[in-house]
Amino acid sequence: MSSDTGPAESPLGRLDGALHDQFTWYPVAKKDFKDALRSKGLWALAAIFTVIFIAPIAIRLYGEGIGPSPPDGGLDTRFVIESVYLNLVTVVLPIVTIFVGVAAITKEKTSGSLKLLLSLPFSRRSVIIGKVVGRCAVVAVPFLIAAAITAVFMAASSLSLNIEMYTLFVLFSLLFVVVMVSIAVSISGAVSTTLRSVIVNAIFYVYVTFGWNSIANGIGKFLYNDVGVSRSLRWNTVLFLKMASPTQAYKTLVSSMLAGFSDNVQPGLQRFAEQWNLDLSQLGPQQYSRYSLFNTQGSVFSPGLPTEDKRVLCESVAGGTFQNITLTSNNQTNAVTVTTAEQTQTFQNVGNITANQTQMQSFCAGGGSEIPFYFSDPAVVVFMLGWVALAAGLSYYTFDLVDL
Repeated sequence: MSSDTGPAESPLGRLDGALHDQFTWYPVAKKDFKDALRSKGLWALAAIFTVIFIAPIAIRLYGEGIGPSPPDGGLDTRFVIESVYLNLVTVVLPIVTIFVGVAAITKEKTSGSLKLLLSLPFSRRSVIIGKVVGRCAVVAVPFLIAAAITAVFMAASSLSLNIEMYTLFVLFSLLFVVVMVSIAVSISGAVSTTLRSVIVNAIFYVYVTFGWNSIANGIGKFLYNDVGVSRSLRWNTVLFLKMASPTQAYKTLVSSMLAGFSDNVQPGLQRFAEQWNLDLSQLGPQQYSRYSLFNTQGSVFSPGLPTEDKRVLCESVAGGTFQNITLTSNNQTNAVTVTTAEQTQTFQNVGNITANQTQMQSFCAGGGSEIPFYFSDPAVVVFMLGWVALAAGLSYYTFDLVDL
């Protein structure tokens, strides 16, 4: 007497069956991902991501000086991420997620296929979750393929590849993918037509990519000038609002991670301290990434902040110590007197001093307290995941009210 047990099921097959049995949203996500595979859209995305990642490096390596150069002349992973990839990801990736998620639910609403889908054993919540997971996979898989190909290209080139730094950058970028896809799909579930989804997604993209920081600064200015809050509350509020943006939260995480790989996050401070024999410690990675969110020195289009605002940002927000240093030069003795809050030093025979003058230099140095937990890297991750929960909750609420 024999029994036919059939061929042994593969591990992937067993995993697929387990997910199908455990999660009601899994078949929806699986169908979305398979549709992308059949349409070859996934492979097109992988090709686009690969070109976007490799082209700037190739131009810099083989374009005879084209593009920005690192301060030390060598092209390394940190420079590529900081000067090229960070801006590319925050500008391009949300556009890709909009194209992927903008019609995720509205297309099925207008075609009538959503009624058929809901007639099967799928709840509206399962549909939303399945769509989000499926569309996340549609973006994440090509992104990972492109990242892997780019890593091989980096390793084969003269670029100095730090695999740990690059891997963390890819992981943070995947978190950004999840957030932006969740928002795009949730907007699609909250509105009635694809056109409206396109409009709302486009408005959200422009706002978080280009307008969020300006509005955060404007709110802080209003609170200080019109409401009368303290400088400390003003700038803590502005930092909280800045990091609440998914785009800025992602940038903050990456900047903090990059600073953590460097022994010299403030090269200007180090050079100044070595020149004048000063004992100035540097900010920690998280402190530096928060303080650098603010345009303290100003630019052609924006004036710098007053000294007192710089002090509050440094000490009350970033947890550093504000150093205001006076340089007094004497052309008769060729001497420079350096005055800090702790000491005064005079340096003789400095060089050819043509005039008597006094200069002020200010730095945000280390040595203070740590940044509060609600501004730390784990809190920033919570902020980003909060967008996923908020988008899903609003989408489910509005989607549940719609009479299909």
